[in-house]
Amino acid sequence: MTRRMMEVKVDHRRLEILSDRHKFIILVAGRRWGKTWLSLTWLLSGNITANQNRFFVAPTYRQGKMVAWSVLKQMLEHTHCKFNETELRVDLPNNSVIRIVGADRADSLRGVGLKRVVLDEFAFMKPDVWQNVILPMLSSTNGRALFSGTPSGYNHFHKLFIRATDEDDWSCYEYKTIDGGNVPQDEIDRARREMDQRTFSQEFCATFESYEGKLYYNFDPTKVVKKSLKWIKGSELWMTCDFNKSPMVWLVCQRMPDGNLQVIEELVIRYNAKTQNLIREFCKRYEHIQNKLIYLTGDASNKYESHRDFSSDYQIIMGILRENKWHVVNRVPKKNPNINNRVNVMCSLIHHNRIKITDQAHMLINDLQSNESDGRGAKDKKDPMQTHASDAIDYLSWMLYANDFYSTTTTKHQFMGG
Repeated sequence: MTRRMMEVKVDHRRLEILSDRHKFIILVAGRRWGKTWLSLTWLLSGNITANQNRFFVAPTYRQGKMVAWSVLKQMLEHTHCKFNETELRVDLPNNSVIRIVGADRADSLRGVGLKRVVLDEFAFMKPDVWQNVILPMLSSTNGRALFSGTPSGYNHFHKLFIRATDEDDWSCYEYKTIDGGNVPQDEIDRARREMDQRTFSQEFCATFESYEGKLYYNFDPTKVVKKSLKWIKGSELWMTCDFNKSPMVWLVCQRMPDGNLQVIEELVIRYNAKTQNLIREFCKRYEHIQNKLIYLTGDASNKYESHRDFSSDYQIIMGILRENKWHVVNRVPKKNPNINNRVNVMCSLIHHNRIKITDQAHMLINDLQSNESDGRGAKDKKDPMQTHASDAIDYLSWMLYANDFYSTTTTKHQFMGG
C-alpha cells in the first residue's frame, strides 16, 4: 500500500496482544473493552504480502456489518484500497483481500485459504464453525487466528479457553471492562447496581459463570408471586407466546406506569393445542376491556401449525384479535435472543424487584423454580411440560428491558459486540 493506514494508539495491554507471536490467541474481555477495534488492528498487522485472504468472522453477517465494517473502512481510509459495500470486502493493491463475514453463513466460506482470521464473539457462534470450517482454511497457509469475546456461560468458548492454557501454540488474555479505558468507573458502578451479580460478573468482569443447575437462581416466590393480580386500566397490555403443542403456554402481562412488569394471567392448553382455540379463550376472558390495545411478542422461530390455509400462528392470533375489535401491535422479533442473555435480563428483573407474577401462573412459577441448563447453552427440556412458560417470559423481558440493564455500555442491538 502506498499510503499509511490510520495510526492507532495502543496501551501496554493491547501492545502485548498485537506483539504476540503464538499461532492462536484468545482474548476474553468485558463489554466495551474495545475488542472489535483491537481484533481489526491485529487482522491488519504484520506483512500483508500479495494474494492473502484475511477474514473477520462475526456471529452473523448483519452483526459484522454493523459492528466492524465502518471501523475497518476508517482504518483504511487513507490507502489505495477498494471497498465493496455489498460483499463487505476490501481489495488491496497487491490483490490481497480483507473481508467481514458471518458465521451464520459458514458453509459459503469453505475453500478459501486464510492467512489471518478473527472469530469475534466466538461464544455466540455454533461450536463446529471453528473445527469444521475455519481451521481447515488455515492449514495450507500456516495461518493464525484470534478469538475474542465476552463469556457466555460454560459453553464451547470456555472449553476452548481451558484447553488453550495447556497448549504451546496458544496464548490467552483476560481483561475486565474497566481495563479497556472506554467506560468510566461510575458507569461500571451503575451497571453493578442494576444487574444481578452473575450477569455483572460475566458481562463486565469477563468471568465464565456457570449456568449449571438452577437458571433463575435468584427467584424467590415469597417476593415475586402475588395473589389476584388483575389488569389495571391505563397499563400497557402484552401477550407473549410459546408455540409448543403439549403444552402451549401464553402469558398475559401488563407494563405498569412505573415501568415494572406484572404477569396477570397464564393461558394454557396442556395437550394437542390449537392456536385459534387459545386466542379465542383470551378474547372471551378480556372482552370487558374497552380500550382493546394489545402488544404481541413471543417465539420468533416462525413455527407453523398444520392448518389448511397454512397461516402462521401469529397471523392466526392477529386475525382473531382483530375480529374481536382488538388493535394489535406486532412486536415479534425476527430472531430469538441468546438464551443466556435473556435469562440474565430476567434475573436482573427479579434482583431489582421489577416483576410480579400472579399466583395462578402455575407453570411459570414451576419453571422459574426448577428450570436448569442442559450444559450446552440451552435449557434442559427432558420434562416436556417445562421451559415453555419461562421461554415466554424471557422473550418479553428481553424485548422490554434489555436496554434498561445494558444501556450503559451497549444496546440490545449491540449486545454481542465490542
